[in-house]
Amino acid sequence: MSKLDENKQFTAEVLAAEFEEISKRRLNAARADGASPDDRALDPKPTIKNDLVGLACSGGGIRSASFSLGVIQQLICKGLFSKIDYLSTVSGGGYTGSCISALTKDKPGSEKLLTDRIDGAEPEALNHIRNYSEYLNSEGIGSGLRIPVLFIEGVLRSLMTFLPIVILAVFITEVFFEVTGRFSTAMQWGIPILGVTPLVVMLTLRPIIMSRLNWVKRDKWDGWLICTTLLAVASIIAIPLLMVLRNVVAMNASSLKQRLVELVADHIPHVSVFSVLLLGLIIYGIIKLRGKVVVVIASVAAPLSLFALYIFLCVHAIDSPFVQRTELPNANSVSGECSISNDLLQGYSAQDMNLAHSAFCAKKNNGDEKIDLTGMDCSLDSVFTQKHLKFCDYEVTASSADEIVFTHKVDKEPPSHFFEGLFTSNKNHILTLSKTNVFVTNDEMLVFEELRLFKGNAEWWLYLLGVAIQIYNWFFMNVNRFSLHPFYRDRLSRTFLISPKNDELQTVDTLKMSELNGCESAAPYHIVNTALNLQGSSNPQLRSRKTVPFILSKRHCGSDLTGYCKTHALEKIDPHFNLATAMAISAAAASPNMGTVGKKSLSFLLTLLNVRLNYWLPHPAKVRDVEAGKPFTRWPLGLSYLMSEALATVNEYKPYVNCSDGGHIENLAVYELLRRQCKTIICIDAEADPNFTFFGLITLQRYAEIDLGICLNIDLSGIKPVDGVSARNYAVGDIVYPNGETGRIIYIKLSFTGSEAEYIHFYRGQNPAFPHQSTSDQFFDETQFEVYRALGHHVGGCATEEIEKILAS
Repeated sequence: MSKLDENKQFTAEVLAAEFEEISKRRLNAARADGASPDDRALDPKPTIKNDLVGLACSGGGIRSASFSLGVIQQLICKGLFSKIDYLSTVSGGGYTGSCISALTKDKPGSEKLLTDRIDGAEPEALNHIRNYSEYLNSEGIGSGLRIPVLFIEGVLRSLMTFLPIVILAVFITEVFFEVTGRFSTAMQWGIPILGVTPLVVMLTLRPIIMSRLNWVKRDKWDGWLICTTLLAVASIIAIPLLMVLRNVVAMNASSLKQRLVELVADHIPHVSVFSVLLLGLIIYGIIKLRGKVVVVIASVAAPLSLFALYIFLCVHAIDSPFVQRTELPNANSVSGECSISNDLLQGYSAQDMNLAHSAFCAKKNNGDEKIDLTGMDCSLDSVFTQKHLKFCDYEVTASSADEIVFTHKVDKEPPSHFFEGLFTSNKNHILTLSKTNVFVTNDEMLVFEELRLFKGNAEWWLYLLGVAIQIYNWFFMNVNRFSLHPFYRDRLSRTFLISPKNDELQTVDTLKMSELNGCESAAPYHIVNTALNLQGSSNPQLRSRKTVPFILSKRHCGSDLTGYCKTHALEKIDPHFNLATAMAISAAAASPNMGTVGKKSLSFLLTLLNVRLNYWLPHPAKVRDVEAGKPFTRWPLGLSYLMSEALATVNEYKPYVNCSDGGHIENLAVYELLRRQCKTIICIDAEADPNFTFFGLITLQRYAEIDLGICLNIDLSGIKPVDGVSARNYAVGDIVYPNGETGRIIYIKLSFTGSEAEYIHFYRGQNPAFPHQSTSDQFFDETQFEVYRALGHHVGGCATEEIEKILAS
């Protein structure tokens, strides 16, 4: 990644297009100010000789938006805003940045709608933003229910997307049990043999072959060894799982519940001790490890919930070909040797078949040898009824371990004299019902040797429902549409995207990125910073970051890893993409994949709960192919993309790429300004930093050194607070570029110096966390919005004198 800036497309296309816009911007700004235009041509390569001035607005939600707004108001009032060439924003800073871009898209001077009062009234644009500062709230009776209802809808839609996969798993399970039931349950033991065999072969061949391979091929063989080992382990684990499933599917819901209750009742001491120990372990873990334990619990919650749904459907949908024979409570039997291994059925209670427990076995009366078979016919009839079978289709075979005792063709119902023959010997007997006289050596199962799935007895309505849902998902389910992104985008658009038209402010919800910086506009060139999530990529350049910066701007969108495409071409492929969408993507703080700050273990849970503000954009390479005349295959943004988010396997190879909050890699929005070698950078840092660790700046310094060879030297000692009060609220540092050129950075920090307005002091007294209240608080009321804006205005006023000196040098 240290050589990403050498990408030829970035220099030849992206920078060339941006410099065209900046040259035009400077000419329009000079005309608006009545100054002589600077007609010097910009150097096509990054250099401080271009005198580029960049303004960066950091992330931090509505807190950053209001603070940055105050600083920018000062720049406007001092006449410094017209000198800014680049406006680079990320997350909450993008709210204000997008507002500026929308206001100034047509003519110079429109930014003054944020500062100039008419007849003493509050500036019109500022008044609009203040009125909607609680942008996530809705009006009306159901306003408080909107977010919860949308959240629930999203969860249900996520489940609908996953449901066909669960139903498919149920179908495969039924087919498997039907096939193995047709032959023998011993067939299941072939699974570990098949799974372990490749590992045995691999271990046998490695000593013979490895010495003849180079390191590349040895590396591949190591990978194959890992794969075969995982296959072997999975096949072995499958055996107990299949045994559990075999027992579960043989029951109905009520009998399963009964068995669980009986199991707990029979082992109350053990269950109690285990529960206490588990609870104690969880409490201890939370106290000692805190969030780590919660993360572990949360990470397994989503897969377990889908597995529970799978088990539930298996119980209700699968008619197992097996019926186990185990002892029922209060059942009497003849001396243990003359009964059919006690009872006939597991999972079918006496109440289910309207039989007494004694009906399940033969018994002696008053010491006589008389066999009481009352109800025996009825119990077998219940088996056939439960399985939807016909007596006339089957033969009944009774056998011991070494001989077939009795075979009888069942016409309509099993006669009593058939069962009498089972108790004439002192041997346990196996009862097999089949269309053939195949001998089944299974002393636990009552086996129906028929592949009944295709005889009309399966729950085909469930499988057809799964197919119907998948067809619906294929045509209508778009992961970009049922996430929380549309709601988030719309609320941001209503609040911040405004533009003057016919002497009135109007919302411009559909304003495209390519429509910014009109012919007469003097607005800075806006770069919206996002993070390209690549958790599933194998590219070694990504290292542990698993993400790269991905820009959205008027002329180009993309990154060096994916290449860049023209924005107007991207807008044609994705009509939903515009300035509002870009603003929301850049602020998509909550997503299953979150660049360097995300946790893979939580991806599945966040996906299932639809905590998804991220967005899937057409891959820039695919967009370029369309421009070259190749068709764009519009695969549905459905299950495969949702699974990529859930399993954290998003990469750069699909037709769409996953983008989220730019703060997931760099939260100050300065990185792209450094790549363009700006001579002067004004950085507004409004991220939450109550301990003044300067995490965003430290991260930027590290990335700049590693990726770009740029050194940032800045003294922060004056900003670090003493007893909660900072001596200064900004600092000036040097930018040392790899070619030896030097620029300047003015670092403006969200801080409190004690010289602010009295109402800011009052608010801080009431809210000690101010000015670093949590970013999770996105519901600013009028007071909270104002104190942060006023603080930004104050800090900006303190820094403007220094900014003027630097710009004049």
